[in-house]
Amino acid sequence: MGGFSSYADLLRSLGLWLDERGARVPWTVHTEGSQWAISWDTGGGAPRAEDATQVDVQELRVQAPRLRGVGMLAASLGERAELLRTLGQDLDAERLTLTNLTEEEDAFLVCGQLYGQIFFRRATREELRTHSLRRRSSRQATSSTTT
Repeated sequence: MGGFSSYADLLRSLGLWLDERGARVPWTVHTEGSQWAISWDTGGGAPRAEDATQVDVQELRVQAPRLRGVGMLAASLGERAELLRTLGQDLDAERLTLTNLTEEEDAFLVCGQLYGQIFFRRATREELRTHSLRRRSSRQATSSTTT
């Protein structure tokens, strides 16, 4: 994972970063350690590419903890950020090392390494919405039993 504490946090911040730049699908992130190369379409017909250096990725890591615990404010962050967080939670649980991530109209395509083997996964928006709702319900149930 290139030293990151959590893909869930990092990908959620990436979603916000892309939204701030007006990124439209498809967009792609290529990772190699702490170096990220990101390309996207802004809708103006001209694709845009930007390298996210280690400093930029570090900024995403700093931003990520501030997004934790936003609860019902998650909708205001945008669906992309929430879906990427959910996808990141899945990647964290699977212990996958991410090498490529692409967002298409209806799904995210993941390429990475798992125990030294190349791993591909297609996660649909609907699947991620379902996982997100299930996790949110579980967190709410847990917090209501502890209060």
